[in-house]
Amino acid sequence: MNFKKAAIIAAFAISSNAMANPSVTAIWAGVVPGSSTGDVIKITGLNGSAVEQGELYVNADGTFASSQVRLEARKIDTNELHAAQWTVTNTTVAYSTSGATGANLDIYLDGTSWIDGPVNAASFDLTLVQTKALDVVPGEAVNAQVTLVASAVL
Repeated sequence: MNFKKAAIIAAFAISSNAMANPSVTAIWAGVVPGSSTGDVIKITGLNGSAVEQGELYVNADGTFASSQVRLEARKIDTNELHAAQWTVTNTTVAYSTSGATGANLDIYLDGTSWIDGPVNAASFDLTLVQTKALDVVPGEAVNAQVTLVASAVL
């Protein structure tokens, strides 16, 4: 009888250890490289290269800061920097597992807070900061996107 009890206890202990094992989700993300072209200008990354993907440095409470993403307006025919009026048309912050909502996304242009409305510039470094603590799940993926339109200043 003691052997049966010991076997049952051992089986329970082994199965409970299996249930208590932690898990993690490894994440890879990518963007098809390139630039966006209009009639007069094209939007590029640094020195006319493809726009690079930024990185998010996410905290346990869902707040985050981003790396810089360089954006440049360049004349199509000469590839020289050209003044443009930039407008933010959409922002998105998505948390994959928790579906957390209510993020407070601040956009910075060359380290200065971007106030609503268009900005005139030939090039700048764009960064993001999400400042609101949210109910998030450890290991979940976070994605932030900002859509901008650039109009050539003629």
